[in-house]
Amino acid sequence: MPEDQQASDPAEVADLDFAARTAAAEALPLPERADAFAALHDDLRTRLESGQAPTTGHSSGRAAGAGQVWGSGRDGGGGRA
Repeated sequence: MPEDQQASDPAEVADLDFAARTAAAEALPLPERADAFAALHDDLRTRLESGQAPTTGHSSGRAAGAGQVWGSGRDGGGGRA
């Protein structure tokens, strides 16, 4: 996306914010990185639990499975029978 053009779709803005925060966390030393990812996790959990999650999914391999990962273990203990 060109620098002079800003995202107007809320899901796109959230994706850009997530990407920027992830990149910033990756650049930190390990102890600070852990704190940054913990804060990002808390923000994402709050957003998901409040129903503010984007309705569009990702099509890339690892990202496509993220919905399955977020949902695992959240409904009565998870695990397979």
